[in-house]
Amino acid sequence: MSKTSNFFKTNAILSTALLSLLGACAIDDPIDYTTSPVGPSSNQGANNESFLSFEGVFAQDEAEVNTERRIQFSLEEAVDANKEYSVTVDGNEFKYTTTSSPDHQTLASQLAQAIDSNALYSATAENNVIRILDGAGTSSISATKAGALTEINEDPPTEPLMIEKSDLIDVGLYYGNADKEFNKYLPLIEKYYREEKKMTTTNINTLLDGSDPNVALLVVFQPATKFNDDEIDSMKKVLEIGGRIFFIGEHQGYTPTQNKNISDGIVAMGGSITVKTGSYSEDRHDRTGVKNLYNSPLNAGVNVFKTTLYAELSIDPKISQAIIIDDSGRIVVADQALLNGRITLIADQNWIDNNFKGYAYEAASDAKVFMDNLAINAYNNQEKVKEGINPNENFAPSAGTVETIYTSVASLDINGETITIKSTNEKIGKDIQFQKQNNVESKVEYKDEKLVITYKENVSTTEDIVALLNAYPEFSATTTGNIIIP
Repeated sequence: MSKTSNFFKTNAILSTALLSLLGACAIDDPIDYTTSPVGPSSNQGANNESFLSFEGVFAQDEAEVNTERRIQFSLEEAVDANKEYSVTVDGNEFKYTTTSSPDHQTLASQLAQAIDSNALYSATAENNVIRILDGAGTSSISATKAGALTEINEDPPTEPLMIEKSDLIDVGLYYGNADKEFNKYLPLIEKYYREEKKMTTTNINTLLDGSDPNVALLVVFQPATKFNDDEIDSMKKVLEIGGRIFFIGEHQGYTPTQNKNISDGIVAMGGSITVKTGSYSEDRHDRTGVKNLYNSPLNAGVNVFKTTLYAELSIDPKISQAIIIDDSGRIVVADQALLNGRITLIADQNWIDNNFKGYAYEAASDAKVFMDNLAINAYNNQEKVKEGINPNENFAPSAGTVETIYTSVASLDINGETITIKSTNEKIGKDIQFQKQNNVESKVEYKDEKLVITYKENVSTTEDIVALLNAYPEFSATTTGNIIIP
């Protein structure tokens, strides 16, 4: 394997394709390139590596906004099934979740379609290559793959959450925008919290008006209409004081509109959990065999959670948790830290049936324990906020990692040849300056914490500069513009 291949193929980053800038980037005296960190966010596991990529700040006679950009996925690297791939172009994220039988062409095609749907860009796909034809010529581009979102290796605590004075917990039941077709479920939840747990409950019978509901837990059941701005403001106030909003949908065969209202509402609040299409019935979720219960306080003391038909959920793994998953890896319950609070979602209602034992009446279901944990955890987080503590400070994303599989790099043209440069040294966050001189030899040096590459006009070749850069262990440079790392 070449030096370039060794540089990019690391334990934390799967092998991928690097960017090629099509079109010349002429170097004048001087051109600065700045570095910025690209990679998993700081709240992810320590096994994730963060790289610095030289994202072109093209200032003179170089790439134009409509210069074609390409992302090429290596055919030697398998596309994972049921994983979320995303491409980000200057902060605009485009996502695609692969099927159970994925292939490179479909991955490239689906992501290209998502990019093309944005009016800023024009994109197509050819086999395993995304071609961004317009709008991204000078953009920062990256691609990530969600890691083992649903590989649960550690059981949750065995003891449920407890509280001495349960009447301190305020639970709000949002009737004002609830679908009336299944209106028995909110009363069942309210009765459980009020009679069995002795918590303080409030029935909110009108539309939320932008004011603070003053509850630790707000239960939102299958909203009949799209949330208006006042409703969103009220729900955000719950989150701002550390509370939790518990959304309950149903499988897509029954409530697609209500599920969309939930998904859109979460997005409007800045969240990321959405209800996907489909209906599934792997109904027993437990700690044995294929583990289904994530190590979350919401699952403390839960051994079995019973559902019936449910819709699969989609999350942003960088900021969300897959709380309960089925044996096929589909997300059944999800939780996300948002503002100072949490958002929790399940797209099934029948787990409430038969006194929270499930539609098929399985006595082993610990849905009541789960309900207790929802409310107690929300109350505890509210108390932390009152003390000036951020309850989401140590909120970790789901098991697994988010891998950066592609990042844009500085791509330069010297004498008609392309140089591509990437750095692994996080301490080098300064400008890179290229200086063309008439009567000096090519060299690489630091001046005032700036990396300066000096080359002799009409004499220096790309190979000369690549050799100089590769003399530094922090850098990898190549004259190949479109690199596939096996």
